[in-house]
Amino acid sequence: MLLTPPGLASTRQSGAGAFDGNPATTERVAQSDPVAAAVEVSGVRFPSDGSAPIVVVSRVDAFADSLAGAPLTAEGPLLYAFPNGFPEASLTELRRVAADDATIYMLGGEAAL
Repeated sequence: MLLTPPGLASTRQSGAGAFDGNPATTERVAQSDPVAAAVEVSGVRFPSDGSAPIVVVSRVDAFADSLAGAPLTAEGPLLYAFPNGFPEASLTELRRVAADDATIYMLGGEAAL
């Protein structure tokens, strides 16, 4: 999975590929699971607990809502959910990263999430 994470908060080395903190470059995340990849990117971009003023939640199995909501991720992470609920990893990261007064954007209609 290739991601271009805007404004990475820190530099982290991980094997051959590394997050260099440069938003103009593309980084490789060594995760085959999109939920785990989103949590990993969130942890790199927002390493401090309660540091995200917004959190964007989108359906993991359909990309259209995530794509449309991409501009929202400039100030917060994108985490994934299933139509029938949150994966535990996403819920744990949401609780960790969201500021006390964070805005949570749920992308898609009621049938999506």
